[in-house]
Amino acid sequence: VSDYIKKEPQLRSQVNAWLDANEFEKLISEKSFSENNRKSLVSHLLNQYKIAGIEVEKQKPLVQQINSLNDANTFTVTTGHQLSLFGGTLFMAYKILTAIKLARDLKVKYPQHHFVPILWLASEDHDFEEIKGTFWQGKQLTWDLETHEKASGEIPTESISNIVKMLGASLEQMGGIGHNLKQWIEDAYL
Repeated sequence: VSDYIKKEPQLRSQVNAWLDANEFEKLISEKSFSENNRKSLVSHLLNQYKIAGIEVEKQKPLVQQINSLNDANTFTVTTGHQLSLFGGTLFMAYKILTAIKLARDLKVKYPQHHFVPILWLASEDHDFEEIKGTFWQGKQLTWDLETHEKASGEIPTESISNIVKMLGASLEQMGGIGHNLKQWIEDAYL
């Protein structure tokens, strides 16, 4: 990480571009995505939201961002994260915010282009052992389940109801936004 931050020359063969706004001009000029691929991407993204029960039509900014991917002058700023119980560490939030900030910064530097921040979750990962636990208020919460080598994104979340209810009760006791968080987590997992 230190070598990457310092832009050490020995890493150059492994780095397409440094995380530097000046390097993005090169990336923009190298990237192209066919019209058919763009249409397919937009269709798949809209379908994923539909399957998840999210009515994107009611989310005007979201629909605009997704539809902008049809334009040849639109690029994505993508970050990924391995699935983890209840979102995992603050690192995930940091990665999301960094992608959003970078998309905004690139729009200022390259106003002729549009940049859409994207979070990709590794839902096809089969390493359930890595994601089955998290810590809450000094206690480890563990999702004990035999997955039969299913991809993590295919595991029914109903099997985690006992942990969700325990976490919900703890959030409820906090008052204020704790009640909302409890409801959001229950809606998402149960």
